[in-house]
Amino acid sequence: MSSKRRKARSGPRTKQGSLSTWQRYCLFQLPGLAVVVTLAMVGAFWFTLPSWTIPFALGVWIAKDLLLYPFLKSAYEGPKPTGPESMVGSLGTVTEDLCPRGYVRIGPELWRAESADPVRAGQTVCVTGCDGMTMQVELVRPDSEAGL
Repeated sequence: MSSKRRKARSGPRTKQGSLSTWQRYCLFQLPGLAVVVTLAMVGAFWFTLPSWTIPFALGVWIAKDLLLYPFLKSAYEGPKPTGPESMVGSLGTVTEDLCPRGYVRIGPELWRAESADPVRAGQTVCVTGCDGMTMQVELVRPDSEAGL
């Protein structure tokens, strides 16, 4: 994998912020956890509930958070790039020779593309960037040629 492609793929991830999805989820659960612990303490001391209700309530609340995390994970993920920038790292098929401009099919969409090297129709390319609505692409070489 070329260094341009590696940088392009890691770029949008670093813009999401310094907190991971799991950390963001845990921070949002802290106020609810504080309320549960407070209510358990009030119940244990004012209503003479057994003292084991505090750690039990805490354990149930944490178990609930662990069980729900896989379902709620996408809601806590950071912002994703939109528009042409979201295409960086995608693979496409050249539909019209790129010398240096032409068209590339990425998924179901046809995009205007530009390449530093000539690329023939039918070859696979990787999006390395965008300039407005024009994709900057480079030819994807098979692994056997990559080591040469």
